Amino acid sequence: MSNTRWVQQITFAVWLPAFVASFARRVLGPVGADGFLREMKRAAGFMVRQFLAGVVAMQARSFAVWLPKADCLWIAGQVSIAITSALITLAFGLIARALMQGVA
Repeated sequence: MSNTRWVQQITFAVWLPAFVASFARRVLGPVGADGFLREMKRAAGFMVRQFLAGVVAMQARSFAVWLPKADCLWIAGQVSIAITSALITLAFGLIARALMQGVA
């Protein structure tokens, strides 16, 4: 197995738990503050964790370029960056929509 495959497997193994942990903390976040502050802290934590997962996904994507296109690790590198960037874009879109409507 080449070094690129090892690095790709390691980056995917780091990305997946980081990605899932951002959802777990979002759903199971701390309770105790009033509703607005609690939700803002949970949303901010979600965005930070997704950003960190995005950094790992970019690294996975950079190593996936060196693999053959039909390889499952190449697909994993493409999917990880696509999912993370779509979630970050969706979250920023929702924030912008809320700001334009005067909700936030």
